[in-house]
Amino acid sequence: MPIANCYIRKEFSEKTNYQQLVKEWAEALQISETDITLNVVMDHKQFGHQYPAMINLFLPSLWSETDIEKIQRTLSQLLQKHLKITSDQLFIMTSIIESGHVFSDGQMERWD
Repeated sequence: MPIANCYIRKEFSEKTNYQQLVKEWAEALQISETDITLNVVMDHKQFGHQYPAMINLFLPSLWSETDIEKIQRTLSQLLQKHLKITSDQLFIMTSIIESGHVFSDGQMERWD
C-alpha cells in the first residue's frame, strides 16, 4: 500500500483533482485505488530550499527495487501533470517500512 504525504504549495494545488491522480496512479501500478493513500497538506511553511511539491512516500518492504522505482517515477509524472510543475519543482523521499512496523485495524501487520 503506497502512502504519500504531499506538502504542496497552495498555488499549485487548489485546482488539482487528487482523486483522478489516485485513479491514474492505481491504474499505472495495476493495484486498487483503495490500496493507495494520498494525504495533501497545503497550509504549511517551508524555509531554506523550497519545493512547490515535497512528498514523503512510504512503501512496504515487500516491493522490489524495480517496483519502487516504478512507483516513484509514476507518482512524479502524475504530480507534474496534475500540478503543472516541472521535475525540478518536485522532491520525493521514499521510506521503506518493514513487516511488523505497521499497526492498522487494531493489529500488527506482517508480510513476507
